[in-house]
Amino acid sequence: MSESRAVYRIHRACARGNSVLSSAAMYRLWFDNRPTPPLTGQADRFLLGRDPVCHLRLLEPGVSGQHAVIERRPDGWHLRDLASATGVRVNDQPVTDQRLATGDRIEIGAVRLRFEVLHESGGRRRFSPLQCAAAIIIAATLLGQLIVVGWVMLQPRSRDMRVSARSHVELAPPAPAPAPGAAPAAPPPAPVAPATPPVLLTRKIRVVELQSAGDTLRIVARAQVGERVLDPKLVAITAEPFAVDAAGRTVSAGAPVAVDIPAWENFSAKTLTVRFSARYDGFVVRTYYRGELQDIAATPPALLALVPR
Repeated sequence: MSESRAVYRIHRACARGNSVLSSAAMYRLWFDNRPTPPLTGQADRFLLGRDPVCHLRLLEPGVSGQHAVIERRPDGWHLRDLASATGVRVNDQPVTDQRLATGDRIEIGAVRLRFEVLHESGGRRRFSPLQCAAAIIIAATLLGQLIVVGWVMLQPRSRDMRVSARSHVELAPPAPAPAPGAAPAAPPPAPVAPATPPVLLTRKIRVVELQSAGDTLRIVARAQVGERVLDPKLVAITAEPFAVDAAGRTVSAGAPVAVDIPAWENFSAKTLTVRFSARYDGFVVRTYYRGELQDIAATPPALLALVPR
């Protein structure tokens, strides 16, 4: 697959009703099929397409003028197709309006993106006119009640009423004195604050793309783990060949082959090429990090039904 050169431009939203991108981002878009830095933003309505008016301009093949839009709604972020010529796909499924979650794969023409939800920013909250009116009514009601209570408390009372009120006051009995020679009581233990659970990082060595041509396998993988620079000794990738036997069954054609792992920076993709001594009909690729299975992919994808997870 040929990878077109990344050409895009971000426009500041000046129209009424649109937010602008800021450093306190609400979501992030990763580019899977080209080495482009991730894009972060918090626009309430974010246009994607070929037209210059789009916030994210994409000039790759298959992209319409105003292809799709990312919208903020009460239940989260939604991706909506704007009647484009080639449509929009999320996680390999065609959609017209889809709520997005972290890890969703978006395809717009030849562009492949990955969506990630970030923490809410600490900016100022905007209130609707209805909310403001409700707050004013509640504040006025509370103020009126305080005025009535204060007026009642300031009214003069007769001496008989004051004596009667005083006679009904019950005094608490004094605490008994400690016995001679007795040790003073120990103070109650201070409350113990609950321990804060540790924050676990999501570790993942994900297979982005597989391409095979007979005896050659091309693997594109992305790293998203805790360390900034990966230790190649902690990463392992294997490729298992498969072939069709005389009975027409697809079976394993050999033991998995370990792939050489180069120096690798976190949150980046690597292209790895493996050459075999013979031609095969398919491959199954597994990725490991610190000895734990992270991802499994196959070409053709139907091979996944033949291997254990």
